[in-house]
Amino acid sequence: MDWDPDLPNGIVNIFSVNMPENPEMTLLKCQSEITACVFHPFEPSVIIGGTYSGSLVKWDIWTGKAFPVAKSIESTNFLINSINIVSPQNIISVSIDGTLVDWGDDIK
Repeated sequence: MDWDPDLPNGIVNIFSVNMPENPEMTLLKCQSEITACVFHPFEPSVIIGGTYSGSLVKWDIWTGKAFPVAKSIESTNFLINSINIVSPQNIISVSIDGTLVDWGDDIK
């Protein structure tokens, strides 16, 4: 699948507890709807998102870019409904069909 950041479908809004009525930042330009996301506990500027199409995407807010800086090479082909980061190199996801995937360093 070619990935064109000019054709967005999915976005992630980040809210602050100090300003809960408006997003503090919007991450966008993802070709598939975002169905799960998590802040990376070992890299504070990184947010990992799971997509409707079964891929993972990575934003780095320190880059100042609103679009993902990386995307997984593989896809589960099913909606990702849960993400857990267990170590700097291990991102685990669960798809809607019950498939558990250890992505390792698959996000490039």
